[in-house]
Amino acid sequence: MIEAVEALDGSTLAVQGPPGAGKTYLAGRLIAKLVRAGKTIAVTSTSHKAVENVLSAALKNAPDLPCAKRAKRTPDPAAPWEQPKTNPALVKWREEHDTGHLVGGTAWTFANAAIREEPFDLLIIDEAGQFALADALAVSMCAKNLLLLGDPQQLPQVVQGTHPAGAEASALGHLIGEADIIPAELGYFLDETRRMHPAVCAPVSRLSYAGRLHSHPSAAERAIDGVEAGLYLAEVDHHGNTTRSVEEADAVTAIVADLHGRAWTDHGEPRPLGDEDILVVAPYNLQARVVARALDQAGYPGVRVGTVDRFQGQEAPVVITTMTSSSAVDLPRGLDFLLSRNRLNVALSRAQALAIVVCSPRLVEADIRTVDQMRLVSGMLGLMTEAVPWHAGRSGR
Repeated sequence: MIEAVEALDGSTLAVQGPPGAGKTYLAGRLIAKLVRAGKTIAVTSTSHKAVENVLSAALKNAPDLPCAKRAKRTPDPAAPWEQPKTNPALVKWREEHDTGHLVGGTAWTFANAAIREEPFDLLIIDEAGQFALADALAVSMCAKNLLLLGDPQQLPQVVQGTHPAGAEASALGHLIGEADIIPAELGYFLDETRRMHPAVCAPVSRLSYAGRLHSHPSAAERAIDGVEAGLYLAEVDHHGNTTRSVEEADAVTAIVADLHGRAWTDHGEPRPLGDEDILVVAPYNLQARVVARALDQAGYPGVRVGTVDRFQGQEAPVVITTMTSSSAVDLPRGLDFLLSRNRLNVALSRAQALAIVVCSPRLVEADIRTVDQMRLVSGMLGLMTEAVPWHAGRSGR
């Protein structure tokens, strides 16, 4: 892939990287090699944090790399890069480091006319699966070549307002279209994850990556004492629930109690599972508050609880997903929200060893009216069928 980027000549390369597949690692290696060769590299993304994550990866490979990024608000004295206060100051900094450098910034930085005047050799758009197509076109004017790095199978970009058909797509989503994974003629698919145990990776791969995503052998070494790694289903019978379910909150608390303190092995000496090792994903803020309150009262205040939007990019040995709604007819935001393959993918792919779905057995009973709705229900049915039933105090295949 690095060789392909080096060979770009007024063109674009796309790389799709699922969770744990090494997108940031690749970007860090690539940037270090190109800047050392005298190239000028720009990095942008959907947020300051995402940009800084890539800059940190590059500096980890080459600590002496000339690197700059305007501060979000006030300069951070701990930041390992230069922090010019204005765009003209950033232009001057680039002139002073004309033998190769790295610059990070949001779309506002690279759409600026002064910054565009001296084009970069390469612009890397990280999280290109969430980066708006219009923004990608705007920032692309600042560079001779473009690298799209991301995964359209993660959460889509937030779209506000009404747009012509296709204009709401992300940069990488526009390129890939309806395909689950990028066609070989358009770019590279990173098909190996180091995060998910093979038993977790397999259902995620079938759900979102056409069965092409596999685990690195090292991921198979992760283990929780007394519980086989994989995808589990805890069915909880309830009726009439929409955005909150006390019944599922109680089930989540029981699962946490069952797993808490078990020995967790991750390429080293086993240690007890603690609050910080368990992540609970809820579809609605109200359910997140209900679950967090139940866990706090049960003595597990440190367990991370939130909606899937909060956890993109994070990971944990155990991930519990509470689906909350009793049935498809109770869904306040429709099938396409709760059963979204992207949202399910993000939730489950946080798990390093154990992914547990807590839901009503009637969740998939739906009045299907479109092909898209059939796909959504089919995806959830596939997960529920493939999952191992969860039994309190005892689990295994």
